[in-house]
Amino acid sequence: MDKRKELKKLLDKHQQGKSSNAEKNILSSWLHNLEKLTEGETVFKSNAEKEEYHSRIWSQIQGNISVRPKRLKMPSVLKYAAAVAVILIVFKMVAPPQINPLVARVDWDTIQSFQEMREVTLPDGSSVWLNTGTTICYASDFDNPRHRLVKLKEGEAVFDVTHDEDRPFYVQSSKIKVRVLGTRFMVTDYDELEEAKVTVERGKVQVNDKHHELAILTKGQAVQYNSLTKTVTNEKSHSWFDPENRSVLLDDCSFEEFAMRLHSSYDVEVKTMNSKVKNYRFTGEMYLDEPLDITLYKFCAIHSSEYSIEGKEVIIE
Repeated sequence: MDKRKELKKLLDKHQQGKSSNAEKNILSSWLHNLEKLTEGETVFKSNAEKEEYHSRIWSQIQGNISVRPKRLKMPSVLKYAAAVAVILIVFKMVAPPQINPLVARVDWDTIQSFQEMREVTLPDGSSVWLNTGTTICYASDFDNPRHRLVKLKEGEAVFDVTHDEDRPFYVQSSKIKVRVLGTRFMVTDYDELEEAKVTVERGKVQVNDKHHELAILTKGQAVQYNSLTKTVTNEKSHSWFDPENRSVLLDDCSFEEFAMRLHSSYDVEVKTMNSKVKNYRFTGEMYLDEPLDITLYKFCAIHSSEYSIEGKEVIIE
């Protein structure tokens, strides 16, 4: 498109209040390069046409500023540039501020446990026990005056939260968000499982998904949330990660959860070709310091199942 026609089109849109930010940026670019644009090439057919555009620009300015600045004698190019500059300034004055949510950058400290249990003390004095295969992170501004936030990226952790009424403590996982003031509770959320669980040992917590409140839990209560079916189950029985004894008490857990916990603790893949085994439920205490063979024998005996270990692979029949 001819530069003159393009400029006319942009000015028309600007006068009608229909120009986009990108088009205003083009006007700004022309402002800074106006002398080069008019040097050696024809942007306007005549000086009269340039003066006409100049008058149109000042007419727009009068619509935004009550007092028209005094016209100064200066070259047409400079007058035109000054006019465009005022239009852009007026636009910035009346346009709503553009807020970039990424400007306030927050750094995150990440803590991982692999085939070990690990205790972490947070800046506010709260303690977190990480089960094997667990990753958490917390913001570098953890001591901000509004709230305390920990992200459970994956795994299982027991939180013993320092009481602070003015700064609620949040644990956010991929499926749920837990809000507390001061309590001891556990959050379980593994990528391999559809369910996330919250278990309260003492105190009171609020459990939410991304949109709604799911449950209010007090001492001894637990809830399970299925992210696929969006169903909530209040559990009377529940598994509990016990860092002091370096163990996990499994209470009526599924084969998928049992296999996942063996993988997390012993770095093995657990498989079965038996459809009945896939429907088994498992109850018992799994000790981290216990050899894999003993753990398998103990849990497989519940259903009189047999197992075999081949390298990093466990087959349950």
